[in-house]
Parts: sequence; C-alpha cells; structure tokens
Amino acid sequence: MRPFHVTKLKNNIRLAHTSGLSAETSAVGVWINTGARYEPEQVKGIAHYLEHLLFKGSRHYSYKKLKQEIEGRGGVLNGFTSQEMTCYYAKVLNKNIFKTLDILLDMVFFPLLNNEDVQKERKVILEEVKMQNDLPQSRSEMLLDELLWGDTPLGCDVIGTEKTIRATTQKDIAAYLKAEYIPAHMLISVCSNTRLSQIQRYIEKKCAHLPAKSPARERFEASSLQPGIQSRIEQKDLFQTHLVVGFKGLCRADVSTWILKLIHVILGANMSSRLFEKVREEQALAYDISTAYRSYHDSGCFSVHTGLAGENVVKTLQIVFKELRRLQETLVRKDEFQRAQDYLLGQHIMAFERNMDMMLYMGENLLGIGYVPVLREVKERIHSVTPSQVRKMAQYIFAEDLIKVSLVGKVDDTIKNRVEQFLKRLR
Repeated sequence: MRPFHVTKLKNNIRLAHTSGLSAETSAVGVWINTGARYEPEQVKGIAHYLEHLLFKGSRHYSYKKLKQEIEGRGGVLNGFTSQEMTCYYAKVLNKNIFKTLDILLDMVFFPLLNNEDVQKERKVILEEVKMQNDLPQSRSEMLLDELLWGDTPLGCDVIGTEKTIRATTQKDIAAYLKAEYIPAHMLISVCSNTRLSQIQRYIEKKCAHLPAKSPARERFEASSLQPGIQSRIEQKDLFQTHLVVGFKGLCRADVSTWILKLIHVILGANMSSRLFEKVREEQALAYDISTAYRSYHDSGCFSVHTGLAGENVVKTLQIVFKELRRLQETLVRKDEFQRAQDYLLGQHIMAFERNMDMMLYMGENLLGIGYVPVLREVKERIHSVTPSQVRKMAQYIFAEDLIKVSLVGKVDDTIKNRVEQFLKRLR
C-alpha cells in the first residue's frame, strides 16, 4: 500500500500526496471545501456557476489555452461541484505535472470572471438546467431530495433554479469567490511519482501571494431528514417510468458506514445483488435496478432506483420492500456475505491501483472525514462487519418512520392510486 503524506503549507493550504503506480501519469486535484449547501438562497447554484467560469480563462491562460495546454499534451481536464465540495482536476503525463499545477492554480486564484463570460455562461447553465429536468433519472432524484430534506440546502439541486441563475450577477460571483476560495478551505491532492518535496516547493512559490491566515467558515447547521412516508409523482410523456425509493442514511464520519456499504452490495451494487436478481433476472420487470448511498457531514440517505413500465411500478415496489424486510428479519447467509465483503474490498483495492481514483479518494476523505483510511484499515473495517450488524442496520435505515418515493413518467390515476394505497399499507 502506498503511503499518504499530508502537509500543511505556509499559508494553510493542505497538500496530500501519494506515489503513483503508473510511471508515466499523474493525477492532480485542487479542492475547495465549499459547495451548494453553503450558498445564499437567493443565488442558489452560484458554486456551480463559478466552477463553469473558471474554465473561461485566467490571468495567464485564455479559455482556449488552458484546455490546449493539457488536452493538447494528452491529458484530461475537468471539474465538479457537489453539496459540500468543489474540485478542479487533471490527469496528465508526469512530465507535464508542473504545467498542470500552474494552470489549475491560475484558474483558482486568478479567474477572469468577465461580465461577458458571466452572461454567456448563464445561457449554458440554463440549458443544463433544462437538460437535467429532461432526464427522468435525474429529475426523479431531484424530487427525492426535496422529499428527504425539504426546504433546506440539501433539498435543492446543486445546479440551482432558472430563477436563481438569472438573478446571479458578476458581483455576486466575485464575492462568493473571495469568501470561499481561501487557503483555509483548500486542499491540493496529487497522485504522482514526482517527489513530494518538488511539488511542495512549486506550490508554495505559486501561492506565495496568499495570506498566511484566512478565516474559516462558521460551521453549518444540521440538515434533518423529513420524517414520514411521502411520495412525489411527476407526469411526463416517457416510454419508461423512473422510480426512486429513499431512506435515511449515515453521515460521513460514522464508522457504521461500512455496514451500509455492505448492504448496498447485497441489495443493488452489481448483477449478483438481490434486487437485480429478483427484478430483472426472475421477473424481467426492468433492464436495471440499483442502490446508492450518499453521506454528508451531518446527514445521508440510501436509495433504490429503476426505470420500468408504469404498470409494473407497484409490483416492483412489492418486491423491493419484500427484500428489505428479508434483510431486516433474516441473517445473510455466510457465502453471500463473504461474496459481498470480497466485492467491496476488491473495488477498493482496484481503485487504489488507479491514479485518478487515488487522487479523488484522498481529497474526498480529507475534506469529508479529516484523514485518509489506508488499505489496512479498509480491510479491517470490512472484515469486522457481521451479518447481525447488517440486519440491525437494515432495521434502522428501512424503518417505516422515513420512506420517500418519487416517480417520473406516464403515471395515470390508476397507477397513482395503487402506489398511494401500497404506501398507506406500510404506515
């Protein structure tokens, strides 16, 4: 297992480094501990808006140049914004690592934020909003978040709304950048065979203009999950109806997350999982059915998603809840439990062998829980879980005090009534 080195630089930026298994490539990410849940309500989506604008050019690189300097050298460049984190990252040949660091840091510290670019990118993001709303899986997940977290930041989509995007100004974006893109919120994650000392010297030179200290954000209030059994149904003229069922989850730092990860594998992470076996293989009701879990600093959720014909929604719900009850009532067999543990561990080991995955792993864990679990700890956590713990966790997360269902597609009154009657019987 490659060691992780985490260093705090002179200006409070943290640098995380591990050596790469590939002798030819490096992965680099500049992370900011900020995201959609920290935004003022009137400019919801501003974190994502700013992410777009950083690719429009910086003090030393035009929007064409910053992409050409990386993509034209055989690399990839991208970024993402989530509820709690923002990241700008690249994978490049080792010989280009310092040029890549220069570009990423120039983007973050010296974006142009021209008003012309703000206006043009507004049109692009408004089209992205339309695209997300037109994608039934995306739309059903948005509805689920509204049910889970209500009128709180986590209940709103990262991208914002048409109203808030139109209301966001260049001045708003510049103020957000100044407040959030500060050393105390920043982390640079590098997976490369380039020596840590060289990378550290380069970054400290590039960041010499930054203040030694900067105020960190005050801690945010918890976002409580909304209790009860509820549903949201949105009519759309689609060939399929997309169904998402949501439950409570766990926060990032909860060590019981490893139990939840095994439940994810047992129920819906792959083709050997129970829901895939029952819904697709035995009943042929859907092309795919899967589970997912999300964890935040203070909250989380577990969900089941599938796309299928509207008339099969209730039948699928019956199968899903039958499998959830089975997990709540009966211990997982030894052979099935062993396969789930092996799958989960195998996915981690294979990810540790990919430079980009390692860079993301370091960044997400350092910002999310404050440290990077090494492979030895991952093995110990997975192997320490027992079937009894899985059953107990299933009883907790699938309890009837919080069940949310969202549907997007051709759902006539008959189907709607049948869904409502099914949920009523769960109460």
